[in-house]
Amino acid sequence: MTTGCNHNAVRRQRGFSLVELLVVMALAAMVAGIVVINAPPGRSDVRRTAERLAARLDFAAQEAVTSGALVGLRLDEEGYAFFDYQRGEWKPATSERLKTERFPAEFSVAVTRDAAAKKNEPEEKQTENETIIRPELRFLPTGETTPVTVVFQDRREIWRITLDGAGKVEVSDDGEGA
Repeated sequence: MTTGCNHNAVRRQRGFSLVELLVVMALAAMVAGIVVINAPPGRSDVRRTAERLAARLDFAAQEAVTSGALVGLRLDEEGYAFFDYQRGEWKPATSERLKTERFPAEFSVAVTRDAAAKKNEPEEKQTENETIIRPELRFLPTGETTPVTVVFQDRREIWRITLDGAGKVEVSDDGEGA
């Protein structure tokens, strides 16, 4: 009959008690809290905006080479817009990857073009009802581009995008902001 008692004792010991479950849950919560506190911060808006613009610049350079067509870009402190050269005039780009974007107002943007590239640009002409679009930056089918530097800054950080004349795009962290 001792076998019957041992069998009942084994049955009673199956599973976990409520106290054991609460202890495990408390330990898991403490470990999760430590991980969250020590995890590196996510990407900031400044960094995301800089990386997004850099990716689009790189895509525009590749698009010009692979399609054999001119791609243009109007870029200023407020945002940017891409254009395709079609039948003798610039038209807004239709590619989803080259869509127009405005920069968030929370941080400053500085755009610096190469002085030699600026010197050869024709003046923008206006007719009565429309402005002739002349993108300041151009991506040529040969792989050449208009050099430009764009600096994004907020209270905590500064990110710099550099596009050289050969279409190479670099993104760098310029350290802590002012």
